[in-house]
Amino acid sequence: MVLLAICVALMAGLVAQTAVRTTPPTAQASTAVPYTTGTWDADTLGNHRVVLDVAAPADAVRARIPWRRRDVAPEKKNLVIVEAQSGARVANVLRVAVTREMGDLVFQPTSGKGRYFVYYLPYIGSGRSNYPKVVYPEPGQTAKADWLARFAGWTANTRQEAAHRPTLPLARVVEFQAIDEFNSFFPMEVIATAAEVKGLLAHHVAASYLVFTEDRRFPIRMTDDLPQRWIESGPSAPFRGSAGRGEFYAFQIGVFAARAPVDKIEVQFGDLRSAAGAVISAASLNCINVGGRDWNGHRFTKTVSVPLGKVQPLWLGVQVPERAAPGAYHGLVTIAPAELPPTPVELTLTVSTRAIAASGDDEPWRHSRLRWLDSTLAQDDEIVAPYTPVQVRDNSVSILGRSIVVGRDGFPERIQSRFTQEMTSIGQKGRDVLAGP
Repeated sequence: MVLLAICVALMAGLVAQTAVRTTPPTAQASTAVPYTTGTWDADTLGNHRVVLDVAAPADAVRARIPWRRRDVAPEKKNLVIVEAQSGARVANVLRVAVTREMGDLVFQPTSGKGRYFVYYLPYIGSGRSNYPKVVYPEPGQTAKADWLARFAGWTANTRQEAAHRPTLPLARVVEFQAIDEFNSFFPMEVIATAAEVKGLLAHHVAASYLVFTEDRRFPIRMTDDLPQRWIESGPSAPFRGSAGRGEFYAFQIGVFAARAPVDKIEVQFGDLRSAAGAVISAASLNCINVGGRDWNGHRFTKTVSVPLGKVQPLWLGVQVPERAAPGAYHGLVTIAPAELPPTPVELTLTVSTRAIAASGDDEPWRHSRLRWLDSTLAQDDEIVAPYTPVQVRDNSVSILGRSIVVGRDGFPERIQSRFTQEMTSIGQKGRDVLAGP
């Protein structure tokens, strides 16, 4: 059962007519451009697109797309522009610059005024459904030579050549869309720009590392980049959450090794206290990354270190007592690396009058099943009901609803079953399974 608990705990048409907003109700959009979902043929065009609006007909328009991509080498990946009205592909496309932070494109809006879709991660799938293989094709040239020649100044390498760039109207970025919520990059896979990270570090010149608090609904997914969300919230922000009585409340702290490696992280907890004097003991808090119980039920500790420039998510939890008094509880969680100054983080947990069944395990989004990693179930020798202990009398062995008599030759001499024919209950009278020894 312990292994089962571990497995369960570790396992969260071309034209769209409508789109559904997926920005969580308590999360603020990272930019003025919303992140939504739409409907299209993902097998042909991939799981992600940008919706553009062209205000008037033109021979060419420019689109500057702040897509903030987490994937590496986007300049080596193809992109496809499609007219929203007809679903036809736009052939005349010029890639001015494609980086992880920004896509700078010039294209011919062949349908004139209206919406255009930029599919920036089309893929080719192969293999079996349970072992899929995905390849992102490299960019291909579809534009006509004469059209490219007229707008070649946009890819000029010298100032003199760049001076001859024609002035182009801008296509407005309307939305970033994913094929569904599961594939959405928002908010934890929308990267901060290099300039934003530089500005963050400039405001914390003495910090070797920075810590960021994060809600359980937004698991930390990137270890090589900071999400833009953290630039806006800032490091060492107090964490506030709401829990029910009896709930195992999970949350996160991300450790960013900004200027030096962070070695041997310890996570220290204090008691959580309410203004009325109620206490949630420090023993009710834990961090699954730094220790717990192994498959034998023995306690262990684990060394957690963060290489320079990397992000380490730490998952923490509070087991709220079933009889905890409602109210706001305040305390500190301290991130204490070896040979670096500790960083205290304020924690406020508001406990409601509502009791949460099964510590919250019935609702996977709560991540309460993380505590199953430390489960000691099945570590004892007790029989699980309705099973009964094996009974041996002379050469007869009895188990639940069955008995076996072993002959002198070592083979079964008689087997009886007291299970009903429906196999749903156990009766009093036994039935012979063997016609003879």
